[in-house]
Amino acid sequence: MLKSELQVASLKIRTYLESDFMNFTSGQSPYHWRQYWGAMKSGQWEILGGQAWSLLRPNRVGVASDTDTMNTDVIEPAYQVGLTGSRVRQVRLTRNVDVYHATIAWESDGNLLAKIVRDRNRAHLEVSGLGGRFGRKAVAASAVYGVTPRFHLVTDQYWSKRAAQYAMAVVPVGVNGMATLEGAEVQIARSLEAYSYAGLVYAARGSGSGNRLVRQWSAGLNQRWNVPGLYGSFLLSVQYSYLDRAIWSGKSGQMPYWMYRFRYTFN
Repeated sequence: MLKSELQVASLKIRTYLESDFMNFTSGQSPYHWRQYWGAMKSGQWEILGGQAWSLLRPNRVGVASDTDTMNTDVIEPAYQVGLTGSRVRQVRLTRNVDVYHATIAWESDGNLLAKIVRDRNRAHLEVSGLGGRFGRKAVAASAVYGVTPRFHLVTDQYWSKRAAQYAMAVVPVGVNGMATLEGAEVQIARSLEAYSYAGLVYAARGSGSGNRLVRQWSAGLNQRWNVPGLYGSFLLSVQYSYLDRAIWSGKSGQMPYWMYRFRYTFN
């Protein structure tokens, strides 16, 4: 990840690049661009162009694509069933007014999206809408609420017409559907947190025999240690998930699994 900021008089210019080696398309290089965009902000207005998170991906604060997206605390944070939106090419215009953010974006695949966000009193609320080609329509609502400074509830709701594929691409393209995600996050101690999420994606029957229902439940712990003598910190995570799906032919399958993570980060 590479991020830069430049102030020119009253104009703030930002660029952001993010990549990995997780392109699994056969015959292509493993190098993969996740995000690449530039943004200019003047006063309360900002325009962004490039590849960034869709407005369908909710945030915890504001509407930024590089920070505070409402990815979960699981080991694979952007891929909990029930989350909506992916990284897409777009042009986005945002207006910030006090505790409110209003933004509109023209995204690849011919979709026009609008979102209104409110941040106040430990609560983040947002509502968005989508209109696109081939009759695609959708509305989404999400919230992050701090019951206490150490206990947060998260929710993301999505209803669509011919646009169910934007919920993690686990159901066929062009069908009606809905998605929901509910979660709780607890800071047990200064360096120990626990979480649990339950997500679901449902699709109406299309022309094929793809997934009708996909569900996932996850729970886990994250333990952090700062090690000043080594100029960094350690992160240890343990997680249990249960994933199941049902297809329109009537068949179904389940996959319970454990995951662990050990990461060292230079500070």
